[in-house]
Amino acid sequence: MHKRSNLIRPLLLAAVLALAACQSSEEKANGHLESARALVDSGDFERAIVELRNVFEYDPDHREARIYFANLLYERGDIAGAYGQYQILVEQHPDAIDGIIRIAEIALSQNDWDTYEAQTRAAERLQPDSPVVRSLILALDYRAATESGNDTARARIAEEAAARRADQPDNPALRRILIDQTSLGDTPADALPLVEEALAAQPIDYGLQELKLRLLIAAEDTDAVTAQLRTMIDLFPNVEELPPTLLQWFIRQDDPDGAEAFLVERAGPLDGPVDNHVALVEFRKTFRSPESAIETLDALITANQGKPNADLYTALRASLRFELGDTDTAVAEIDSILATASASDQTRRIKTLLARMLDGTGDRDRSRALIDQVLAEDPSQVEALMIRANWRIAEDRSADAVIDLRAALGQTPDDPRILSLLADAYLRDGSRELAADSLAQAAQASASAPEFALRYAAFLLEDGRDSLAKTVLLDSWRSNRADPALLDSLAGLAVRTSDWPLATEISNTMRSLGDEVYTAAADQLDSAILIGQDRIEEGLALLEARAAAGPADARWISLIVQTQIRSGKTEDARRFLDEALTRLPEDRELRHQSAALDTLLERNDAAIAEYRRLIAANPGDDLAIRGLYSLLLLAGETTEAEAILAAGLEANPSSPDLRWVRASALQDAGDYEGALAVYEELYAENSANVIVANNLASLLTTLRQDPETIARAYTIARRLRGTPVPAFQDTYGRIAFLQGEVTEALPYLEAASEGLPEDGSVQFHLGEAYAALGRIEEARDRLTVAIALAGTATPPWRIDAEAALAALDQPAPAADSPAPAATAPAAEPAPAPADAEDGTP
Repeated sequence: MHKRSNLIRPLLLAAVLALAACQSSEEKANGHLESARALVDSGDFERAIVELRNVFEYDPDHREARIYFANLLYERGDIAGAYGQYQILVEQHPDAIDGIIRIAEIALSQNDWDTYEAQTRAAERLQPDSPVVRSLILALDYRAATESGNDTARARIAEEAAARRADQPDNPALRRILIDQTSLGDTPADALPLVEEALAAQPIDYGLQELKLRLLIAAEDTDAVTAQLRTMIDLFPNVEELPPTLLQWFIRQDDPDGAEAFLVERAGPLDGPVDNHVALVEFRKTFRSPESAIETLDALITANQGKPNADLYTALRASLRFELGDTDTAVAEIDSILATASASDQTRRIKTLLARMLDGTGDRDRSRALIDQVLAEDPSQVEALMIRANWRIAEDRSADAVIDLRAALGQTPDDPRILSLLADAYLRDGSRELAADSLAQAAQASASAPEFALRYAAFLLEDGRDSLAKTVLLDSWRSNRADPALLDSLAGLAVRTSDWPLATEISNTMRSLGDEVYTAAADQLDSAILIGQDRIEEGLALLEARAAAGPADARWISLIVQTQIRSGKTEDARRFLDEALTRLPEDRELRHQSAALDTLLERNDAAIAEYRRLIAANPGDDLAIRGLYSLLLLAGETTEAEAILAAGLEANPSSPDLRWVRASALQDAGDYEGALAVYEELYAENSANVIVANNLASLLTTLRQDPETIARAYTIARRLRGTPVPAFQDTYGRIAFLQGEVTEALPYLEAASEGLPEDGSVQFHLGEAYAALGRIEEARDRLTVAIALAGTATPPWRIDAEAALAALDQPAPAADSPAPAATAPAAEPAPAPADAEDGTP
């Protein structure tokens, strides 16, 4: 029996194999499909997918299996995989109407309107009378009405969609129409049930999830917004902007504990990936304390001993110690890390960190060497590119900076820091339109973060685009209600544009925050509202009541005095300030204000006496020195004024303001080379100061007009292109003229002439431009005016103006004779303090 059993088993096996060999490919395919169905029923989806793929090994055109596979993937949320299978289905079987409809529905969910329309039209050709197909067509009609702005047609189509839903309650096209129409109405929150319904059918729909988030934010449902963001992070783990969005949401809601808990959760084990741990460190540094961040890094260093991550954490700890003032120890600690580190992304990151630190200490040479090393190893290292671009902007190498920043954007195209720095490069080059685009992109990429929204708004305000600036600030304020800089900027704009409802809303928001600082700001804003509405006495009464409610506070006193002055109540301001000084006799802010008020009231002796007292107590007080210097010059006390300035510079030699005053004094004395040397120093220290740049460029072309000097002056002055400031217009126009670009120069010189009608040099520059263009009578008029404005004085340009006027009466040169080169000096530099940034010369 035993031997017989052994004989039968091989025979049975052979029979089974022979039977399998007899099965056709179709039978094998069907067998795998049935196996897949059974596995799905048992919940084993992974093996079911393997079986379905086996079907197509034997029958690639198996229609039933393809539909089953596509539907399975769709129901499990693998939209991309399902989409691919539906596409294969309709390619193999062009009459597969269900596949065509499903492709259209997926395209609709992704706003892929080209694909949606193509598939809808294909379905229409197959089944033009199908209710489902008619619903797809209805969505196309709704989009057309929306794009054309036909609100009547859009409303009518939405009503039809609502009626059709009675028979097709789960139709996604109809549901989308109603969601859109409702969300655009007066009560957008009413769209939420429809959105929830759609998401119940297909939760893996980013567009709908994002719409739900926006609706919840609009409804100010804080807890629901938090939950929705967490849901989206779980559903879409590869969408990088979602975690930072939730973090910002916690911060905007003044919930640092929630933000910290979220970061701790994402950071995971101490020896895990570094990026989320670094984010936690940055948060604790900003919202807790640098010491808290250092404690976090200590724990990370301990947990990662012997691993490369420990070096990065040590370098970050050193950078924090650097910021706390322990610079030598911090640099030495990072040097010790780099001494044994091999080339890697992390080592380059540490070198970049050290480069920033060294640059902050003034060691630009070593910092530059480190950045050169990093970029030699990795030309796309973003932080190193940003550092080098910043240097290049400061060196007036804006084109090279743009190249670096575009390379950085190639790595992180939505980094608002890079976009903002790119705007700096464009501004240095005089390309204001490109700068505006970059600032707008930075604000958008940052989700209207206050830092970037405020900068873009400030740029718009410079250009007089108040309405757009307000929109930018409001977009940011909706998500950052307690941001102090936003509140301050938006409040100022609201008052300036007499938008009293907005100003009142901001005041109410400030008071709702429950902080004394915000309450004080609200009182100031309420006073500004009253005064702006010509209710001056009420506004002043509010400020005075606030000042009287607590201990003497120079801020409130100063604000009241300024308000009284703006309201024309200068004598009242003097009396109020005198009374305040009896309570705060040593307050320097009030004493400065007292001297300035006496100057305004033409009580110069009193102002001089107060300035002398301020300087006696602080010999380096540049504000007092400038005030006293000006008053002494006005009184004809030139020698004493010079002595005051010299003593001030000895006490405060690094003061940009006092050095600017010194440069102006040298110019007035005819020492143009000495003035130029001062401007060169100021420009080397801060080449971003537009007024110093203007004065330097102007003075350069006053003293020398060789091609090299003019080219350098143009490099410095090109940032003035498009400026509305007359003094800057004159500088840019003059330098463009000296370069031979008379047509480019003319509109700038004409605008400057109109804005500075009493400046003889400006009139001379325009007259010379007219002469170069053959506009003789206009040239004669401007040159005559320029000479008349000079009076008996002999400024550097007077001889050239007289020569140019005389030349107008000479016969025109022969056609083949060269035109005389422009030799006259440029306008005298615009008088402005070196630290001014408001563009007012």
